[in-house]
Amino acid sequence: MFVPIGGIEPVLRGLMGTAATSVSTDKLIAEEMTEKLVVLNIQWKLDLAALNLQRGRDHALAGGLVEDHLKDSRNGPLFSCLIAKQMKSIRDGDRFWWEAQGTFTKHQISELSKSSLSRIICDNSKVTEIPLDAFKYGKYPNGFLPCNHIPNINLEAWREKKNTGKLVAHYICYHGFRLKGTDKLECNESGWSDPPPECIDR
Repeated sequence: MFVPIGGIEPVLRGLMGTAATSVSTDKLIAEEMTEKLVVLNIQWKLDLAALNLQRGRDHALAGGLVEDHLKDSRNGPLFSCLIAKQMKSIRDGDRFWWEAQGTFTKHQISELSKSSLSRIICDNSKVTEIPLDAFKYGKYPNGFLPCNHIPNINLEAWREKKNTGKLVAHYICYHGFRLKGTDKLECNESGWSDPPPECIDR
């Protein structure tokens, strides 16, 4: 990997402290794709932008593109609903999603919610001042904070408890299901403390 003279820090500072270039409509797709697109078995050259516009008409995108944008959004009600529904389905279908029941404790989730790209940069580089949100452009020094002001994760939330000597079974269900019965069984001299639970639809 190429590392510039002075390490990665100048690159990180430049990314955070330089405004992104404004993109005009004539720079969204390279000319090679709009004027010189070659497809096998077709004698003439195609225009990918024109093809995409036609595909959009075929799928009724025009009805969504003409809507007024919602407040603080770049989309109207239709696209906002579609995007939100898709993201919710992806999240709810992921049994390893960090907020899924049984993945982490409430204390651990509370600590994980403090994580940020700004904190990661502070912990892994020599950058000492950074915006609270590294994804938002800020002109130095306005909005820049010392790294010790950026929230950090307390790893004590993951400290394992001392073994009590009891045999304990913990039960969780895949995301989208709920547990019917207790989520923890203890084994004692007379057997298990409760009957095993079941996973049922929400």
